Amino acid sequence: MNLGERVKTPMPDTAGTVITEHSVLYADFGFEQLSEAIMGEEAWGLVFSGSNILMLEDQQQNLASFEEYSGPGQPPDCKLLPDSSLPPRGYKAGWRGTMLVRGRVRHVVLYRKAAP
Repeated sequence: MNLGERVKTPMPDTAGTVITEHSVLYADFGFEQLSEAIMGEEAWGLVFSGSNILMLEDQQQNLASFEEYSGPGQPPDCKLLPDSSLPPRGYKAGWRGTMLVRGRVRHVVLYRKAAP
């Protein structure tokens, strides 16, 4: 897999098969850039489901996973923040994990905009 490449992987689940797409999110991105990159992928009818750190082209990178979004429209906007941050007003905590942010391993939370 190369930087910026998107790959589809069929993953079996109890209801059948879920198609998971993977996309590389650059390790030198900041929180805002990572949030925008995630929402950019979600514009294709996907929803972020997690991320892992991997070696790619002799560098650590974030490999983000996305699944098909089953809701109406697109997933609600998101904000990726350090896990030590307070939730932004009007957002709810979602995925928690580790990602490379500006080249450093950080514990992060992906917050989703709550329905009004």
